[in-house]
Amino acid sequence: MELKEIKNLIEKDGGKIIIIEGDNPAIVIMSFEEYKKTLEAKKETENQESKNSELQNSEDQNASSIQKNKEYQNEEYQNEEYQNKVIENNPQVNLDDLPIQ
Repeated sequence: MELKEIKNLIEKDGGKIIIIEGDNPAIVIMSFEEYKKTLEAKKETENQESKNSELQNSEDQNASSIQKNKEYQNEEYQNEEYQNKVIENNPQVNLDDLPIQ
């Protein structure tokens, strides 16, 4: 079979021919246009996976920040609660009330 015949078969079959050795596919012959489409699709998939990974990292960081903020607010609330108890249990003293000469 000549190269021209193979080329015509590839174009008629949608741009691909699969060569089988034994019972397993061994080689794929495709048009250059089909090859470029395959590379572009692979590149798009890799870019999307990279974006998904970055998004997941960002979401993880946001969740961590939210948790830290909640812990800080809880700690702040507890400190405020403690301060209120101290104020309630200790009457205020004005400087004028102190026996200072």
